[in-house]
Amino acid sequence: MQGITSEENGLGYIFLCLLRYSGTCFYLVWFAVLCIYYAVKGTLYEKRAFALPGLLLLLTVFNPFFPLILNRFFDVNSEYYRFIWIAPVIPLLAYAGTSFVTRDKYKGGRAVPIFFAVAFALMASGVFMHAAGNDNSKPLAENPFKVPNEVLEVSRIIHSASDSTFPKAICDLNMEMELRQYDSTILLSASREQYLGAIYGTAFDEQTRNENLLSDRLVHVMVLNTHFPKDEFVESMEGTQTEFFVVTKNSPINDYLVRDMGLKKVGETFTRNVLKYSLQNDDTFELPDYNDVWKEQGFPWSLLNH
Repeated sequence: MQGITSEENGLGYIFLCLLRYSGTCFYLVWFAVLCIYYAVKGTLYEKRAFALPGLLLLLTVFNPFFPLILNRFFDVNSEYYRFIWIAPVIPLLAYAGTSFVTRDKYKGGRAVPIFFAVAFALMASGVFMHAAGNDNSKPLAENPFKVPNEVLEVSRIIHSASDSTFPKAICDLNMEMELRQYDSTILLSASREQYLGAIYGTAFDEQTRNENLLSDRLVHVMVLNTHFPKDEFVESMEGTQTEFFVVTKNSPINDYLVRDMGLKKVGETFTRNVLKYSLQNDDTFELPDYNDVWKEQGFPWSLLNH
């Protein structure tokens, strides 16, 4: 929930989180209704399984005062929405629908129309990911990896232009998030938090700033179009062992990287340039090999052949 803070929104913070979490769906409303229903008419098992956890969540996660108190000790504004995931929304809806249509009085075929009625009600309260004429519709996956094809192209270009098994790169935030899902052999120079810190001006403690000094420079080049002197730029590239900049073609930073910093374009995709920096001191990264340890411990390698 980037951009929402408990300090600015006060008691309304949790409600803004709920609105963004729910979008145009109503599953949390169904969850609340069913929690109340089982609290009143449920069996002892159902009350323990659903009503009691619902009450505890109401007193904590969904309590408007809770994030205000919690944020005094931990800065969780950007992560608080993840607490909402604790609510067993899907298990409760699935249990309620199944237990309702399988009651004895609905046996003999009479449960079929009720089943479809419940299913259609749940579908109508959600959002279709692929809908004709819906501007918010999610595009179909371009490949089995569920990432844009451009991510696969960037990965191929980087590996073909590098002699390292684990080349290191810095990308724009969207490419960074997708590339780390697809190709774990491409190391990333900066973390997601560093990007968000540059975008939103989030302040880090002094120790973190010192540890991330070199990689933060590269993030500022990528995100804020900051032009560092060449010696500082080279220090950051060498210190982080970064070989590649993956930059959108319309970014003004292209000229700075190629003309002023001497990076070479080794490939391009539809929207991005892949620029390479030739490391002066190539400290090759290698993963430790634990094969001997696993063999000594009797790891059943034969299982991997089935």
